[in-house]
Amino acid sequence: MKIAIYGTSRSGKDYQISHIISYLNENDVSAIHIPGSTKLNELADEIYGSKFKELSDDKKHHLREEFINLISDFDAEYEVVFVDGHFAFPSDVKQGGFEIVFTESDKNCYDHFFYLDTDSELIIENSRQSVGDKKNTDIQTQDIEAWKAFEISAMQTMCSSLNKELVILDEDTQSCVEFVLSWVKCFRQNYDYQSIAKDLVRKLLSEVEITDISEVLAIDCDNTFATNDTTYDYCSYLEIDAKILKQIFVGDRYSSYQFFKANKLYTQFNKQQRAEASLFAKEKIKISADIERVVENQRYSFVIALTSGLTEIWQPKIEELGSIKILYGNTSNIQSPYFVTPLFKKFFVEEIRNHNIKVTSIGDSIIDVPMLESSDIGLIVAHRKINKAVMEYLKQNNQSSIAQLFAKDWHYPVKQISGVS
Repeated sequence: MKIAIYGTSRSGKDYQISHIISYLNENDVSAIHIPGSTKLNELADEIYGSKFKELSDDKKHHLREEFINLISDFDAEYEVVFVDGHFAFPSDVKQGGFEIVFTESDKNCYDHFFYLDTDSELIIENSRQSVGDKKNTDIQTQDIEAWKAFEISAMQTMCSSLNKELVILDEDTQSCVEFVLSWVKCFRQNYDYQSIAKDLVRKLLSEVEITDISEVLAIDCDNTFATNDTTYDYCSYLEIDAKILKQIFVGDRYSSYQFFKANKLYTQFNKQQRAEASLFAKEKIKISADIERVVENQRYSFVIALTSGLTEIWQPKIEELGSIKILYGNTSNIQSPYFVTPLFKKFFVEEIRNHNIKVTSIGDSIIDVPMLESSDIGLIVAHRKINKAVMEYLKQNNQSSIAQLFAKDWHYPVKQISGVS
């Protein structure tokens, strides 16, 4: 398995990778770290007697090919090969420009792509405490924020083209090492969302008569089917500060790692405490009357709930209502079978459509956007406020086919519809 870990300069990639490798080795997984920049400079000196950055583009290309071959050699020897690298460098910070150094060879080389999203203030501190040409006393927080935003956005687009997830890590070393071990050991069972979605849809369609399903409605739960987010009620019962949960997903980061950390947060409580919190949150659910009418619309032969919230909260409510046939969601159990991430939702909808079944989907947040874009009809809702990440996405993607359903006080710059007929 070849894993590339990207991040800005001074984000601590070497530090995290060293701890990850130690943890993997302790758990009987062989792993090695190839430091990208260091190794390229070593090859440049060995072959051309010069620093990498001083070489011509042709020579740089040649060395990158040699580097990729080197990675393949190590991949045959170790279970996991980690390579740290740079996706882009600021070329004119004042003008917001960046020079992408990521290549097509990089894109095709690695099995998985991670991004180390270290807190910007910590990166600033590391930059100012560095020595030699690594020291930077001029860089500002907004520069780091812009750098990270550019890289993450561009890398997410790249990963999407490969049907892969950009996993976004942070500076929480203990959570990082535990997550990476889980990813390495359980990728197919827990994180290969395309295969998982295929298996789940295949199982679903084997249990119902496919001829009975002409059109599916796939719906998110929190802040969509309901006008509130029950996860915060769940946390409130367990006396988990809402700020802790918000910090996990800060910056609208919704990769597998964030859901892994949320699961870790919940499982510090025992089974009875979690059950009581689920019951408490279930009683707080406020179903949207508008969306309930859509769910009960007879045009949909099958209604599926896809929630990034907790099934322990939503399953009893769905059974009580009776209008939704099946629920897929996250869990507070220690052994979570998979995480309902944006990529999971996208692949699930695509797999249903692969069986020539029309899909209408409804959601409220950036988590739902891949699902909405992958559906025949994708509908965004805003019960209480505009989702800033969704608004930014729609502004940047004016060719999006997403429409807004039941717009009342809050409007996105897309087609507005009052109902689904």
